[in-house]
This record gives sequence, structure tokens and C-alpha cells, in this order.
Amino acid sequence: MLKDYLNNSETKEMIVLSQARNLINHFVDGNVMTKEEKTSLKKASTFLKNGLISLNKRLGEQQAKKFVRLNEGSRVIVITNSELEVLQKRKVADLKAAFEDSKEYFDLVEITMDLNCKDCNKCFKECDLYKHFEEQEVIPFDEEVDLGNCKFAYRK
Repeated sequence: MLKDYLNNSETKEMIVLSQARNLINHFVDGNVMTKEEKTSLKKASTFLKNGLISLNKRLGEQQAKKFVRLNEGSRVIVITNSELEVLQKRKVADLKAAFEDSKEYFDLVEITMDLNCKDCNKCFKECDLYKHFEEQEVIPFDEEVDLGNCKFAYRK
């Protein structure tokens, strides 16, 4: 059975696909490609569009709205590895500062997840905690292992 939600990595990958489609459309409008090359890219764009539409329909209205919001607020950029390292160091520092500002809240989130999300089999659609965590953009404990029912569910 296919999942009816996306974890954070899958959401980002879906955004990249959508942004790639925008890039294809922009590139095809230029004058650096032959007619055949443009046709091939237009077909690829159509396949991407159809796949994204189908996935959004299957995920449901709430997830689709979230994807649209995130997609509209995102952009894909290309940077060198050294630039990426600098940005990652800044991000770590910013996250530490933000965590210190909200330490009590995140301590409560951690306790709540430990009590409710560990070994949880409940569908995310039936969970009030899922809705709250999504609204607050809480990061799951383990994004690498997806249990298939909810991105916040995990096993110890």
C-alpha cells in the first residue's frame, strides 16, 4: 500500500521536481535548443506535471495545500561545496540559538514524542499531535526510517 503523506525529504524532493519543471519551461523558451531538443524537454515537463498532479491528488487536500505553500516559498539554487559548508555552519549556529530560545517547548515536544510517537502505528490523519507538529514545523526524530503511517512515528 502506498503512503498518503510525505516525510520531509520526500517533500523537498517533490519541490525539486516541480522547480525542475519550471526550469525546463524557462529553458525551452530560450534560443539555445533545436526543435527536437525542445520537444524532448516539453515531454519531460508534461510527464513531471502529470506525476506531481497525480501524487498531490492521492495525498489529499491538506498535504497538497502544504506542498503548494512550500513550493511557492522555495527555490532551487546551485552552490559550490565550500559555499554549502559555510551555510551549514551558519544554520547550525542559528538552530542552536533558536533552540535555546524555545528550549522548554522542544523539551516538551521530545517528551510528548517519546510517550506518543515511539512504536506508534496510528495513521497520521487520526492524530492531533501530527496536526500540531506540522503547524509548528517540528522536525521528526529519525527522518531516515519511515514507518509508513506517520513521519513522526519511530522505533527505538
